[in-house]
Amino acid sequence: MDVSQKASFLARKVSTAYVRTLLMHGARAIIARSKHTIWITGLLARRPYSVVVAALANKLARTAWAPDFDRSRPFSLVSQIRGCCKS
Repeated sequence: MDVSQKASFLARKVSTAYVRTLLMHGARAIIARSKHTIWITGLLARRPYSVVVAALANKLARTAWAPDFDRSRPFSLVSQIRGCCKS
């Protein structure tokens, strides 16, 4: 690995850690300050608080990156097909 490859690797690693931190903070805020869904309430009954925070952060990350896997369709169509924007 040359110097530019190492710098690029370190930048990706730092930004990944930062995004992970933001997801954890967001999940913690959702659990602490919003109305709990059935899923969150059930998890809190069975698991420690920190595990529920990590599970919600994982769910947020999967939801945020889901449109990247289907680049052939516009974002709004993907969200309607998967049912994530039910009204």
